[in-house]
Amino acid sequence: MTDPRYRPRDFAATPNLFGRADPGWNALGQEGSRGALRAAQMQHHCAVQIRTQIIKKRLTLKAYARATGSSYDRIAKMLRGEIIMRLEDIANADIILDEISDYASAEASRRKQGAAAKP
Repeated sequence: MTDPRYRPRDFAATPNLFGRADPGWNALGQEGSRGALRAAQMQHHCAVQIRTQIIKKRLTLKAYARATGSSYDRIAKMLRGEIIMRLEDIANADIILDEISDYASAEASRRKQGAAAKP
């Protein structure tokens, strides 16, 4: 695993809360990049959703990691914000845990509307 350009949790005022509860945010973070800060906030939001769904579905983090095809270590680091989350991680969460992302929620809504419109 290569070192990321930044660690999302470094933008959090309280890094150990990343992916768990509101960590507060540093306005400029380590890079001073608004885009990287926004991405860190989005990853935090997804990580909270993933952890919540893992608990609701009574999975362990190890079982979830196995289901995604990733290692436990990588998933744990991603949820803590030590590494950058990939779109594939969000897609896997949508598939395994049901509608983590706004995209998946919108797709489900469109499918329901399409099904209701058919005679």
